[in-house]
Amino acid sequence: MERLALMIYHTNLIFDQIKNEQNRHLAYHHAQLTLKAAKAILKQENLDNDCILIAAYMHDCANYQPVFDHAHKGADIAYELLKKTDRFSEEECLFIHQMIRHHSDKDHIHSKADEIIKNADVLAKYWDQEELSAEKMKRIASYQFIQ
Repeated sequence: MERLALMIYHTNLIFDQIKNEQNRHLAYHHAQLTLKAAKAILKQENLDNDCILIAAYMHDCANYQPVFDHAHKGADIAYELLKKTDRFSEEECLFIHQMIRHHSDKDHIHSKADEIIKNADVLAKYWDQEELSAEKMKRIASYQFIQ
């Protein structure tokens, strides 16, 4: 099983445990839309990186749990899952951990990969017709596929 498919499977097992049916549906829907957005961004940027796609799908794996900071908790959950699969180097586990950890901090600029995850998250919300702040719209304004 390819690594992205493997981590989608493991993330879906987490989503399966969400008791509220509406939240469970939202978790799947947003993860799939964020993955689609990340793929579109990577294509426009002429990049190919399965770790970024994995982080895009897993970024809200703790969002529907009763936790204070879902980005940090989700990063830790993702790291543990990645290690258990034995398909990722320590460097890749830390790279994905960092992207997920930073995805909610949209007021600060981090690495290019972190910004791709943040923008994919915003773009998914845009495609879902959520009302976005002017600052969030600035994040995604340069992408050709939203014009």
